[in-house]
Amino acid sequence: DDVPRVFSTSYGEDEGSVDAAWMTRVSVEFAKAGARGVSLLFASGDYGVQSMNGDCPNQQFTAVWPASSPWVTSVGATTDRFPEVAASFSSGGFSTKWPRPAYQNATVAGYFARHMGTLPWTMFDPHGRAFPDVSAQGEKFVVVVDGTLDSVSGTSCSTPTYAGLVSLVNELRARADLPSLGFLNPLLYSRGAALSNDILSGSNAGCGTGGFAALQGWDAVTGWGSPDFPRFVKAAVADVLAARASKRGA
Repeated sequence: DDVPRVFSTSYGEDEGSVDAAWMTRVSVEFAKAGARGVSLLFASGDYGVQSMNGDCPNQQFTAVWPASSPWVTSVGATTDRFPEVAASFSSGGFSTKWPRPAYQNATVAGYFARHMGTLPWTMFDPHGRAFPDVSAQGEKFVVVVDGTLDSVSGTSCSTPTYAGLVSLVNELRARADLPSLGFLNPLLYSRGAALSNDILSGSNAGCGTGGFAALQGWDAVTGWGSPDFPRFVKAAVADVLAARASKRGA
């Protein structure tokens, strides 16, 4: 009857290694969770455009599951500051199992139109679900292992970071008597640029190519970019309250 409203999962595997029927069945449950007001965030992966083995079967980029599901929010990784750049390991690209969902159509069409001459077209399916959706810092996180401090990196770091921000926004929405954000992607693809810091450099090169580069707007290595908390709060809380008050006044 009462479940957490945000789940962060640091797990992924090559999309081609997963049974199609199982992926379809699990995605039904992902969709149910989103409709219930639960946000599901999955790490985009740490192998750039290559497979987990570091190769490129059939000279094709490898997508990562469950990050490639249309019903979850996929989180890539950034590094550095001033400027923040794409982490080279951050997986991203296009699914070979899932068609591009409607909420991505305008964004991805614009991405293709702006960068027609720079994309490695023969290496991916342009009709597939594009990922990641967003990103966050993913390098030099400190963890404690057997009482010893250690430094780790990966989208397994960036994903819980972004999830923590979503939890904070949900808390503010609850205080304002608003429901939890639930499935994030419709919001991200309608207001993504207004919620994020655009990442303009770096790439996930691999398979003998430059992979995908971080570019203005959405791109297939950092998504919409890293979170801008004040702007996220404005879009998800303040603007909603203002619209509600305006409607009542009318």
